[in-house]
Amino acid sequence: MQRHGWMSAGLPILAGVAASLSLAPSQIHATPRTFTGGGMWTNEALWTGGIVPADGDDVTIAGTVTNDTSTAVLTSYTLDATYTHTFLGSNTFLYATNVTVNGAITHAANTDTGTPWVADNLVNIVAYSNVTIGASGSINVDGKGYAGSQVSYAYGRGPGGGFGSANHGFGGGHGGLGAGAPGGATYDSTNAPTEPGSGGGNCNGAAQPGGNGGGAVRIQAGGTVQVDGTLT
Repeated sequence: MQRHGWMSAGLPILAGVAASLSLAPSQIHATPRTFTGGGMWTNEALWTGGIVPADGDDVTIAGTVTNDTSTAVLTSYTLDATYTHTFLGSNTFLYATNVTVNGAITHAANTDTGTPWVADNLVNIVAYSNVTIGASGSINVDGKGYAGSQVSYAYGRGPGGGFGSANHGFGGGHGGLGAGAPGGATYDSTNAPTEPGSGGGNCNGAAQPGGNGGGAVRIQAGGTVQVDGTLT
């Protein structure tokens, strides 16, 4: 399945491609760099040659990596099957000409507890050409949005948090109202969502806590986004 332009988990496609993507990164050199083991992207010891990738490098992830700072502008990025790449922060970007996902990409759960609601973890991918999610690959941020309520008579977290009572737990809202009456409020956009989902209300105290909202994925591609695996 091929997609074009922006995409956001929730998961409608956002219309348009930013004009800046017509400017491909310079590819002065393309040194292969492979990440193995488990740890932070910035840990030099986990990269071949003991060097964190620089602009123009070809990157293969063959380990469990977490990054809390944006990458260099890579020529290629490949996440091998069975491995996981976790994003920390709302302004952490993966930049590459081509992105291939055969493992799992996700982000950490959102932790904000009150207004003004600010997402603290997102998946942000900028590909100057194409993004391919292989048959074994996934971008999965299920349950990584705002937290559901853990006590009765309290709203789930997020701008569209659902209410909870002794007998009912109502759904969190997002592009539309949450399930039930009163369901969570509408916010963000139905056609171009950029924010995480809100948590649901609690039913009957700790026995039935509210579910967490879904996370958010932002993909900006100058070419195509092909999904042969899962995007959820």
